[in-house]
Amino acid sequence: MRIGKLRERISLQELSLAGDGGGGQVETWNEVAKVWANVKPLSGREQIIANKETGTTLYRITIRSRDISSSWRVVWGTKTLNIREILEGDSSQQFLTFNAELGVSA
Repeated sequence: MRIGKLRERISLQELSLAGDGGGGQVETWNEVAKVWANVKPLSGREQIIANKETGTTLYRITIRSRDISSSWRVVWGTKTLNIREILEGDSSQQFLTFNAELGVSA
């Protein structure tokens, strides 16, 4: 992949837990990095769950190589995508590709 194909700005976020002051915990998402990416839709589907129609879309995202975790999420514009699987990097180790899903909980 050529670096010029990374045209979308995304935010990589990780989940952290903080005390709520009452003995419980609050989940918050913290930004790890803002990076340039190539985002391509792969597939979509609709299904009925609990008598409600829901849709999901799977995306393939390529970024410059860096350490990421499948427990992270991606914010792309107004969309929040859950990282599903991290694929192997390219042979030059310049880029990292992973799949992320829109429309489902983590």
